[in-house]
Amino acid sequence: MASTRGRPRGSRNIKPSRKAVRGYYQLLREKAEQGDTMAAGWLAQLDLLNQKESTQ
Repeated sequence: MASTRGRPRGSRNIKPSRKAVRGYYQLLREKAEQGDTMAAGWLAQLDLLNQKESTQ
């Protein structure tokens, strides 16, 4: 039997709600304000992605 890649049969795709995503952004902002450079880097990357999407 060949092995398959991807999610197991019967599992569902789980997409976070808009409320959850807003919470993730808030968490990143709070951590960045506390000096977490990783969180600040992610915010910068997300900002660049949003700028690119809005100009297209």
